[in-house]
Amino acid sequence: MNDLGKGMFAGMSAALLTGAVDQMLHGVGGVGGVDVFSLSVLVSQPLIGATTSAPAWLTCAAVGALLYGSAFALLFTRLPGQAAVWRGIVFASVVWLGLMLVIMPATGVGLFGLSIGYGTPWLTLATHLFFGIALGAMYRRLNPKRL
Repeated sequence: MNDLGKGMFAGMSAALLTGAVDQMLHGVGGVGGVDVFSLSVLVSQPLIGATTSAPAWLTCAAVGALLYGSAFALLFTRLPGQAAVWRGIVFASVVWLGLMLVIMPATGVGLFGLSIGYGTPWLTLATHLFFGIALGAMYRRLNPKRL
């Protein structure tokens, strides 16, 4: 498997793991009044047009593999730091900032998703940092010779 394929597999794995954590948070009613899994549904709803959790899972896996995983593999050597996990954290932080400044306003929930709740930016940041750690760790595990 080439680096791009490894990045896509790592991205999908990290996205699904993060989605599982989001689903657990959803099961307990969210944290601080913010239901993270519903944010996944909210973001995927304009893309697919459904309000069930299935599109959120499909969107999560597809975006994690095709967009984030491949971008991470292509940008890996240009990201700052030596450790793959640190590079995953940096990458996920940039993705989070794009989500807050572009995607959230585009879906109608305002800059940083503040119309959902004041905890939204912090909780989504924590979720993205978790994603970055998982992405970097999985990519490192798949690609030990290069790292």
